[in-house]
Amino acid sequence: MAESPAEGPDTRRVVAPFLVTANVAGTSTGKDSVAFVINVSLQQGADCYTAYPLKRRFRQFEALHRALKETAGKGVVVPELPRGELLRFSPNKNADFLLKRRDSLNDYLASLVAEPALLANDELRGFLELSSAETLFTKLAEKELLLSTVASSRALNSSRRGSAAPTNATNIASASWLAAANAHAMLARSRAMNSS
Repeated sequence: MAESPAEGPDTRRVVAPFLVTANVAGTSTGKDSVAFVINVSLQQGADCYTAYPLKRRFRQFEALHRALKETAGKGVVVPELPRGELLRFSPNKNADFLLKRRDSLNDYLASLVAEPALLANDELRGFLELSSAETLFTKLAEKELLLSTVASSRALNSSRRGSAAPTNATNIASASWLAAANAHAMLARSRAMNSS
């Protein structure tokens, strides 16, 4: 599958305690299908975590739209989904068509994320895999806090004994890298389980 990166405007919304950012950043084309690449990231305070990409086909946007229409509470306006035109594969025509569709889906996603009632909706949270990501990033932040606390405690104990504090920067960096790798692996497993 070929990736075509493109920058679209970010859409940001706070879902306590995280700031959620999502944008349709490009497309991924296969032999006879196209998926849109959505970059989703969560930010907590000054700490920003790496965005995780999701691939969604237009029909998944359509299913999300129908589900939001059914489950949105009274008074919650679900924005209109861009019209789904049949895509015929011809390289010259498809590039412009996909760019326009990507931009219109990005605007649609921006409208969804901008509405707190929709962002809290289980259908949109599932579409963006927010619950899994929030759980992973919360656990990662807890591990980092624990590592920092242990390092500070060791430094304090060493200074009380009158010796120079050992440098544990390498151990802390390795542990942080391992925690991040574990978080990414857990997110991948969660995605695999959700898609089956």
